[in-house]
Amino acid sequence: TSNIKKENKEIIKKYFMKQKLRLPTKNRDQIRYLTQIISGQNKLAANIHKIDRLVVPYCRHCPRERETTEHYLAKCPAYTEARQNSFNITHTNLLNIIENFKATEIISYIRRTGRMEDEFVCYYIED
Repeated sequence: TSNIKKENKEIIKKYFMKQKLRLPTKNRDQIRYLTQIISGQNKLAANIHKIDRLVVPYCRHCPRERETTEHYLAKCPAYTEARQNSFNITHTNLLNIIENFKATEIISYIRRTGRMEDEFVCYYIED
């Protein structure tokens, strides 16, 4: 877990250095969503599962895939249209998005999907 946190911090640091430490928006929600996505500390199921083991860590659209930042941002078929409209690609990986796309494009994707505003969680049911 500490390696993941360290890796996330390095990605965030590299991203904001590339952006010249200038945030593209003054909208607090957009800054929060961008930071959550880049850091991996967000409302996606795999992250919530770390806090609450009763939460199912899988994507609601892809029941066999953990809903991680990479799955949501780069691979989930349910968001292909939003990915195409925001990045002009349909599938990629997280590092490619962080290294090659502007913060405004990532924010555009997040807004198009509506997922960060969504409070959806699915719980395991005990018999």
